[in-house]
Amino acid sequence: MLGFIALKFLRAVTTLWIVVTFVFVILRASGDPTYVLLPDDTPQYIIDIYRERWGIDRPIWEQYFTYMGSLLRGDFGVSFFDFRPALDLVLERVPKTLQLGLVAYAGGAIIGVTLGVVAALNRNTFIDRATMAVAVFGYSMPNFFFGLLLIIIFSLQMRWLPPSG
Repeated sequence: MLGFIALKFLRAVTTLWIVVTFVFVILRASGDPTYVLLPDDTPQYIIDIYRERWGIDRPIWEQYFTYMGSLLRGDFGVSFFDFRPALDLVLERVPKTLQLGLVAYAGGAIIGVTLGVVAALNRNTFIDRATMAVAVFGYSMPNFFFGLLLIIIFSLQMRWLPPSG
C-alpha cells in the first residue's frame, strides 16, 4: 500500500514538473517580453534595465533554475503589469471563482438529478431516451461552446445580461 501511494505521489510530482517546464518553455518561446510590455519608442538603456531587473538577460538555463527554485520556495514572482505579487493576484480572485464554481456545480447537480429522476420514472420510453440524449449531448459539449451559447441566449437574444464583464 505504501509503495502504491509513493508511486502515485511520484507520478503527480513528475506530471507537475512536466507541466511547469512546459509552461516555462512556452512563455520563453514566444520571444522577449520586453518588446510586448514596453512601448516601441522605449530607449535601449531602459530595455536593458528592464531585462536585467526581470532576469531576462540571463541564459535560459539559469532562468529555468531560478524559476524552479522560486516555485519550490513558494515565490510565484511579481506581475509584469502592476508589480504586485502574483500569488496575491490569484488569491484575490479565489472567492469569486469559488462562488462561480459552486453555483455552476449546484445548477448542474439540480439539472442532472432532475433529468435522472425523469428518466428513471419513464424507463424505456421516448422520454427516457430523449432525457438521456440531452444528458449525453450536454456532457459531451465543450465548455467554451456552451459558454458562447449561453451568451447568445441570455445577452444577445433575451438581453438579460451584458455580453461581457
